[in-house]
Amino acid sequence: MPSNLHHPRYVPHPRGQGGYIPCSKKAVPLLAGKGRHRGLFPGAEVHNLLEEQITSGLQARCVEEAELLATSLRTTARYRPGEPVAFTVRRLTEAEYETTQRLSRIYDPKVVAVIVAPKVEEGQESKMETPHKSQLLFRGAGAALGSESAPPVPRIPIYWISSLFFDSSHKAALRKALDSALDSERTAVRTARTSQPTAGDLYNVPHEPKSRDAYALCASRRVDAVPLAIALWRLRLWEGVHVDAD
Repeated sequence: MPSNLHHPRYVPHPRGQGGYIPCSKKAVPLLAGKGRHRGLFPGAEVHNLLEEQITSGLQARCVEEAELLATSLRTTARYRPGEPVAFTVRRLTEAEYETTQRLSRIYDPKVVAVIVAPKVEEGQESKMETPHKSQLLFRGAGAALGSESAPPVPRIPIYWISSLFFDSSHKAALRKALDSALDSERTAVRTARTSQPTAGDLYNVPHEPKSRDAYALCASRRVDAVPLAIALWRLRLWEGVHVDAD
C-alpha cells in the first residue's frame, strides 16, 4: 500500500516497514513482476489499482498543500510596517498569460510556477485533456541559451490542471484553495492600507486585466510556497511530463 502521499495533517503516516520506489508510473509494473520485491517483502502482493491510488494521492496532496497555504495566508501573513506588497499567490495578467502562450516566457523573477486551473462546473464530466505544447517557461528577459558572459535563463514549470488531474473534485478543490489564497492576499493589502495610512502608495496595487484561470506561485518571505511547488512537481514526475514535451 502507498504511504506518505498525504500531508500528515490530513492523513497520519502509517507505521511499519516500507521501501521507496521512483516517482514514476513506470515503476509500478516492476513491483508487480515476479521476484521484483520478494526480497524486501516476502509474500507481499501489489493490488491492481495501485497506480490509480498513488495518482489520486498525489493529486490530493497538491490540494492539501494549496489549502494549507491559503490557511497560512489567512491567519499569519500580515504586512509589517513599511513592508512592500509581495504576493505568494496572484493571478497572471492577461498580457502575462498571452506571453506564456506565445513565447513560453514569464518576466516576473519571483514566479516559481504557473498553474492553469480552469473552473470546473458542477456536473461537468472529468476528462484528461491532451497536454498543451509548453510545459516549462523561460523566466526573465535574458537569452534562452545564454552566452559567454551570461548563463542560460532559468526555466519554471507551468501546470495544466485539466491535463494533469483526472478527478474533477480535485480540480475544483485546487482552484477553490487558490481563490481562497487570493482573497487572503487582497485582505492583507487592504488591512495594511488601512492600518498604515502614512505609507502612501506602498499598498496601492495598480489594476490590470487578469486571466481568469492562470495563477502565479511566487517566492515570498511572508508565506512558504515550497511545499505546494514540491507537491505539483512530484505529480508531474509521476505522470511522466518531461521537458521533451516542449
